Amino acid sequence: MIADLVGNIMYKGIDRFSKQDNKPITEVQLLLSSDSENTKYKKLVLGSDSKEITFNEILGIKGFDIMQREAICGSFINKTLKNFSEEMDCDIKSLFVLIYVMDEEATEVELMLYKGSQIIRKLELQQILA
Repeated sequence: MIADLVGNIMYKGIDRFSKQDNKPITEVQLLLSSDSENTKYKKLVLGSDSKEITFNEILGIKGFDIMQREAICGSFINKTLKNFSEEMDCDIKSLFVLIYVMDEEATEVELMLYKGSQIIRKLELQQILA
């Protein structure tokens, strides 16, 4: 259930950003990382500099998120990145989760775990929200 909610939020965020930036949905990605205490979010657009964003920007809301979705999602993501860093014996700051849409017809996001610039493996939302 939470994985479906988060997947939907991320897909809608990427879709909204692609329309705002007048880019195909396949050229916009979200990058999640952690400083061991907080989850950080970046918007990546092909041909543009990366931009740090907030979870509310992904949601497309201004002000306070009454449902506190970032508190729920951010803690799961942070915990999962900590677990991956322990499993791989590396600094959590070197790990990233890239969220993207594979093609124009796709209705769900894909996730990839990176260590630095190296692809480690494909992930499922359930893995980072468990």
